[in-house]
Parts: sequence; C-alpha cells; structure tokens
Amino acid sequence: MEQTNVAEYQKAIDHYHELARQNPNDVKVLTNLAWSYERAGEHKQAVQQFKQALEVDQDAIDAQYGLGVALFSADQMADARRVFEHTLELVSQSDDRSYMVVVQEQVNVYLRRF
Repeated sequence: MEQTNVAEYQKAIDHYHELARQNPNDVKVLTNLAWSYERAGEHKQAVQQFKQALEVDQDAIDAQYGLGVALFSADQMADARRVFEHTLELVSQSDDRSYMVVVQEQVNVYLRRF
C-alpha cells in the first residue's frame, strides 16, 4: 500500500476514533472506523471494531459484511464463511432491496472463493 494511502487511512481512523468517543453507540461511526482499519490493512483491529459495532446493532448489515471481509483478510476462513452466510440471511430480510442486492452480490463473490 502506498504511504499516501496509509496516511489518509490513519487520518480517517483518528477522525472516527474521535467520533466514536463522542458517540459510542453510533453503529455507523463504529462501522466506518472498522472499514478504515480494514482499508489500512489492519485486519485484526478491523475485526474488533466490526464486532463492537455489532454489539450495538447485531443486525447491521454493513457491519456484518465488513466483519466477514475482515475475517477473510485475516485468513480466518471458517469464521468468515459463517459471518457471510449470516449476512445473506440478514439481506433476505431487508426492505432496502437495491442496497441489499449489491451486498448479496459482494458476499457471493467471497463465498465463491471458498
């Protein structure tokens, strides 16, 4: 990863940490913090943050999907598969069909890698 990208992701991590400190139960903030860690290549920290977001809202689809991605990136394949399958269950129950179709396709891309 380029040094510039790492610096940008670190800025995002710092920003979302501050927002999470101010809003510890905001699942979007916690999920965005987790995605920042994932994009920075800090998969273990991303897993922890996605789990924290899911403690606030266990049905947060973006956090569930992100947890699967982070586990996959951390080479925790059995856990990643379980999380992706649960994500598909959540997607099937969602009212936001356009967003859910996109998430479903992304999950299926990962599941085909197993």
